Amino acid sequence: MKRRAVALFPFGLLAVSSVSAEMSFSFDVSNIVTPDQPSTTVEVWAHFDAGLYAFAGALWDVKASTDLGGFSDPFAVLHSYGTEDGFIEPDGDFVGHILAGQLHFPLNGDFADTANPILVWRATWSTDNFNPRTVSLSTATNKYFVYWDDSGLSSDFFDDAFDEAVGSIEVVPAPGVPVVLAALGAAGIVRRRRPRA
Repeated sequence: MKRRAVALFPFGLLAVSSVSAEMSFSFDVSNIVTPDQPSTTVEVWAHFDAGLYAFAGALWDVKASTDLGGFSDPFAVLHSYGTEDGFIEPDGDFVGHILAGQLHFPLNGDFADTANPILVWRATWSTDNFNPRTVSLSTATNKYFVYWDDSGLSSDFFDDAFDEAVGSIEVVPAPGVPVVLAALGAAGIVRRRRPRA
């Protein structure tokens, strides 16, 4: 699949690409949400083909299923020129127009971090409603640039083969509650089955 060449982009010069590579985002959620820990950190990690040099930048959204909880404090960890942390919709379930990236311009002494995967974004998700539930997470990507090599040339590798991140946040009333409730329920059944004297 041929890609259009672009003269200039905040993450470097671009080249025309017809190479198919394995590109994806993934989520990392720091903890289960409970009354003792009513917030969790949601991270987005960028993955790219091992034959390429470094992640350059991307434009995407993060969506959570409709919930009483919501996002706050979005932050583009790769915070180069022109990057944006993303805007949060009023309901807190959607963070739009996240633009994270890094420069690689050796002539100016700017070198990209070549880690793969690489942490590109994070936000806090919080709630004050602890009914047990699973909140689904997903990304919706528009552009995904990767540096070809250490020269600073990059291309947009976003296409139909791109793997969007899918994840979830678990909310429980308290740590270990499902096990405790199950044990109490079993004890109640035992009590009801005892013959009366």
